[in-house]
Amino acid sequence: MKKTVFLLATVLIFNFAAFASQGQIDKSYYDGLKKLSEEQKYPLYYAESFMALCKDWENTKLMYFVADGYDKLGNLYREKDILLRALKLTPNDKKLKAKLDDTQARIDEIEKKIEVLEQKPQDLQVYLQLAAIYIGLKDLTNARKYLNKANGVDHSKSDILHRIYWGAYQKQIEIPTKKAIEISLEALRQYEKGNKEKAYTMFRDALSLSISSPFVYDNLSKMLIKEKNYGGAIRALEESFATNKDVNKALDLGNLYFLMGDYNTAFNYFQQATQLNGNSTEAYYNIALCLEKLGDKEGAKKYYEIAFHLKPELKKLKNKKTPLTIEGIKIETGKTK
Repeated sequence: MKKTVFLLATVLIFNFAAFASQGQIDKSYYDGLKKLSEEQKYPLYYAESFMALCKDWENTKLMYFVADGYDKLGNLYREKDILLRALKLTPNDKKLKAKLDDTQARIDEIEKKIEVLEQKPQDLQVYLQLAAIYIGLKDLTNARKYLNKANGVDHSKSDILHRIYWGAYQKQIEIPTKKAIEISLEALRQYEKGNKEKAYTMFRDALSLSISSPFVYDNLSKMLIKEKNYGGAIRALEESFATNKDVNKALDLGNLYFLMGDYNTAFNYFQQATQLNGNSTEAYYNIALCLEKLGDKEGAKKYYEIAFHLKPELKKLKNKKTPLTIEGIKIETGKTK
């Protein structure tokens, strides 16, 4: 079986290289993804799907595969977000709608369980049950939080279940995530050395180890930005932002969508940036730029005033084309992919 999976992965990589050069995906690649799913090789199934989506970032069929990968790996919240994005592009897709309804029903069921548990007296068993739920969801932050709370309970009350859950957390989430981060950093180094194919393969391997680390998606986005694949970088950063609601990521996503000409989505991310940091002059300034593009001159004037009040030197930038810095990388405006 291992040999079969290796051969299948090799075929997918070969097809992916061809797909990357021609800008479209063929039936054999989809067949390869389905084969991985049938063989229950879900981490590789997700990783291959996501890497393909980064090359064809508005492909809703690939979004379905990515969502299905999240489903099979247990992260229903990320599955829901991917499906919502896909439905934004193809709102009448019955297959996507049916999958979203099923996902939402399961999320509702889990959230009811969490609500009931959180209303109970907080003891070892409650903490362990909550930890088990979040381990199943591949939620690194909350799983660790409740395991630490369980660890803080009087040791005379602790039992073997805590050790079992801690072991499951480390084996399923913590250790693979650390390894995935290391691989993604090496992948970036390989890309800088000119080993692009190896870098892509290593990012795929990193994603097959962890769907939880924002750092892996951040590193992937850096490579994609250097490739001038801004749509792919958006997909990677969206996954990072979902796990780590950071003002700088919101700004980066807003800038990328602005660069791609989607001013409404850019506006939404810049608004999120102001919610994360009410003193973000860049966010207010960029909201004004979006509103200008959308024809709302009065609204733009209001946000320019807020930005200039916080940082008067921004007046010098108004209406000037300047390079954007996204994920620490300077890119020229007007060049999209």
